[in-house]
Amino acid sequence: MKDLRKEQAGFGAPIKNYLQFKSFSWLYNQLFETVLAESPALKEKAYRIRYEVLCEEFGYKEAERHAGKLERDIYDDHAKHCLLIHKRSGEAIGTVRLVMPHMQDSQQGLPIQEIFSGGHLRVRESNAHDRICEIDKLCILKKFRSRNGEETSPLGGVQDQDQETFMDKSSKRIARRIIPFAPIGLIKSCFDLAIANGYTQGCVLLEVPLIESFERLGIICQRIGPIIDLVNQRQPIIIDFFTSVNNMRVKQKAVWEMMTNNGALHDRIMSLKAQSPA
Repeated sequence: MKDLRKEQAGFGAPIKNYLQFKSFSWLYNQLFETVLAESPALKEKAYRIRYEVLCEEFGYKEAERHAGKLERDIYDDHAKHCLLIHKRSGEAIGTVRLVMPHMQDSQQGLPIQEIFSGGHLRVRESNAHDRICEIDKLCILKKFRSRNGEETSPLGGVQDQDQETFMDKSSKRIARRIIPFAPIGLIKSCFDLAIANGYTQGCVLLEVPLIESFERLGIICQRIGPIIDLVNQRQPIIIDFFTSVNNMRVKQKAVWEMMTNNGALHDRIMSLKAQSPA
């Protein structure tokens, strides 16, 4: 059992090789990467992860309505899909999609608006509503979010980014802390994709504890609707990428370095913000 946990944590090399790391960003890049799922084979991997997590484990979607154990819907055709890869095994362990509205109507084509079709969603209050995409289907396989307290969300924990833990010489503490950083890779891929496609904001439906975790990372979350699904406590929010990146730079510099590729993404979003209408 002990060896299996090390494999899941990405320790193909001895743990001591990770003790003297250069930065949080460097450590993340040793263990994980995200890839754009453009081929049918890669998209199928994303749909299978979604089925396992969202249908079988959490019951957010009805399993019997998804043939072949592939969780799909009408929004997949105008979405960008990403996979989180665990480098040591080469296994796809998580996925996320970025849904972009139909070109004909910027207020249509987002899954979150279907859920709130009866109202109570304040997307239109944003000054940049025509620049809003949706971050959706954030999920990681259960075995990669198996720490206590991380089973209650498809994404797992994202709040334990304290560098002091990594500097601790206790290999058990280090191994235990590495996996929670995996979700940040999916969040980063959302920012990258959205900004590359000209979007300055992203709406997302998240469990309330995850919203609080996002805020501890420095991500600014604007609540735009009521809590739904009283069991799982999910609430819609809007993330403004510009203000969030700037906030992370001040409050969570290590996370900012990883999320922005040491500032490269920050420069791109500054350029995009300058081009946006006031």
